[in-house]
Amino acid sequence: MKIAICLLVLLASGHSKEDNEDNIKTVFDNLLEEEDISLSDEVYEYRLAAFTLAYWSMEDREKASLELMYDDEEVHKQNGAKLIKDLPFNEELQKRSDIHLKKKSTPRFWDGRYAEGAKTSRRIINPAVSQGTCGNCYLHVFVAALELAYVKATGKKVKFSAQEMTDCYENGCEGGDYRMVSIFMSYLDKLSLRGNYGQYLDGQHTCRADNTPDALKSIKVKDYINVTPDTVEAAIVQYGSVMTCMAWGEKPEDPCHMTAYGGGWYKGPTTPEEQEQVKNGCVHAVLIVGYTPWYYIVRNSHGKTWGKNGYFTIKRGNTCGIETNMAALVTEVRDDEKTSIIKETGCPADKPTLCEGTNICTAETTCLNTESEENEVLLAKKRAVEANRRLRKVKRSNDEEKINISKRCSDKLSQCAVIASRGHDVCSARYARFCEQTCDLCAENEAPPVEETKETVGKCIRPTIEHGTVYNNEVMNPGEKVNVKCDSGYTLTGVQAECLIEDIFTNDVKDARLMPECVKLGSNALVGNGESYIGNRNYYSIRGTGQNFECGSWNRDVLRGVLTNDKDALRLKLGNHNYCRNPDGIEPVPFCIGATSGIGKIQYCFNHAGCDTCDGVTDEYDAQYCQGQAKLGYCLYSDKSTAARVTYVQEKCQATCCHLAGCI
Repeated sequence: MKIAICLLVLLASGHSKEDNEDNIKTVFDNLLEEEDISLSDEVYEYRLAAFTLAYWSMEDREKASLELMYDDEEVHKQNGAKLIKDLPFNEELQKRSDIHLKKKSTPRFWDGRYAEGAKTSRRIINPAVSQGTCGNCYLHVFVAALELAYVKATGKKVKFSAQEMTDCYENGCEGGDYRMVSIFMSYLDKLSLRGNYGQYLDGQHTCRADNTPDALKSIKVKDYINVTPDTVEAAIVQYGSVMTCMAWGEKPEDPCHMTAYGGGWYKGPTTPEEQEQVKNGCVHAVLIVGYTPWYYIVRNSHGKTWGKNGYFTIKRGNTCGIETNMAALVTEVRDDEKTSIIKETGCPADKPTLCEGTNICTAETTCLNTESEENEVLLAKKRAVEANRRLRKVKRSNDEEKINISKRCSDKLSQCAVIASRGHDVCSARYARFCEQTCDLCAENEAPPVEETKETVGKCIRPTIEHGTVYNNEVMNPGEKVNVKCDSGYTLTGVQAECLIEDIFTNDVKDARLMPECVKLGSNALVGNGESYIGNRNYYSIRGTGQNFECGSWNRDVLRGVLTNDKDALRLKLGNHNYCRNPDGIEPVPFCIGATSGIGKIQYCFNHAGCDTCDGVTDEYDAQYCQGQAKLGYCLYSDKSTAARVTYVQEKCQATCCHLAGCI
């Protein structure tokens, strides 16, 4: 009984660096249980070894969390805040919001985790979550902000799917901009609940947004607004939270190192040099949910065992750059237009049947049984992982004598030298792979074990491809590729798709919305502004480079949030191909989306808007002016930023510009 009491005191109050491995294992198991995380046997042993080493490196009384189970490379991946420079914003909305926020009266203390901002009220926020080894902190920040906005609008607490966001947003685990996610969601306008999409898998898998229930029936994402230190309090009270990013040191010696945070309010770097170094830092996205006159209350995405139940408090005044890139998510209560076309299950009208076993909406009236196929595939993947591990071990043994120590040996944990200096045996068989440099070992670095995939798989119903014939059987097996032949006069385009489950097909970019297409191509001639252009041109040029660049895939770039300079991007959903188009004449000339250069931006495929624009028109300005403008290329289109300038010059010098374009 006394032993149990001592252990409980140990877990509650901190630790001693003399703790033995059995006690540390108990701490680790309790943390896993609290975060509701399960690991395979191989991954468990790897994570426990890393956790033990990091635990030994901590100072007495520091608080342990599951963050200690990641090596340095994995910790680096977690910092996924990557802001887009000069991201466009809604100037009208910004102006209205600024006026409102500056007039708004705010309380002296506010804790947005509770209704009415007070701890005596009902708790309205879900527990903090762990992003794991995926660099999607920016997505977790957006999801948490959306959940708070939902509560404020409806009074109901929901849990949206961070996994759907990770699967369906272009950057996934590679980092991104929470402001761009807000724009992306304003036109995608769809998100599942966690329970309907599935558990968080710590990685980017196949996007199933088109086939899973929609829970955005009561509110709609409208946009984002920029927030300043002068308006931050009002924004938190008004919108529920403020999204932001900050410097986040990865090693103990780095400014703004937060791994060991366990309580109190973080005051940040103390020297002027360090303060200057991190004041504009933005590597890790976090969510401000409350404030006092002295500090902010901030939600992190490192799980509820980190910090104070997943939160930390940090000194106000741009500590670690936290006030530099603040933004609030703006939502609005939805009218009945969308709710009328969504079934009670959340499924869309064209996929009314919800298959509860897989949480998928399907057009069929019955659901496929995938349980046995799923188990078989998972077992096969597990056997493959084990075989690869054995091969790596054999190769390491055969090549051991040939390895150059200076090039191959390194520490996966920066604390290795500290632990060794304290007398711990970091060079034992269990820990040496984390501390190769410290232990002066001549061994090939072994990559962390790969956990078998948790992505659901099963049989599929044969898809229908317009203007083409699909030659697969009616029910397709997992992994079977779609075999399609286009009708005469149509060309097959798009990425290769293969069966994942039910109505869902995956591909090399993990997006089930991208299916092969049969596209009808026509003349390359450009008439007028090219509204009816259906040629097969799939490249654009950038003035001054002398090079042609390939167009990107329409659906991939539009649906996955790559398009960065057009907020109304949903109108550009033109199919899974990379050809130049100009639907309904929405641009001056046919255009596409940049791929290898000008990525994510509208690029014009033709320099002029057609020969009929200058018939019978003479120069309004003198010839010298017009010829000068023409020589500078000011009457030729390149990308969307040139449109206003070209329009002006062509209006004044139509004959000159048209002549330059080869029209007369």
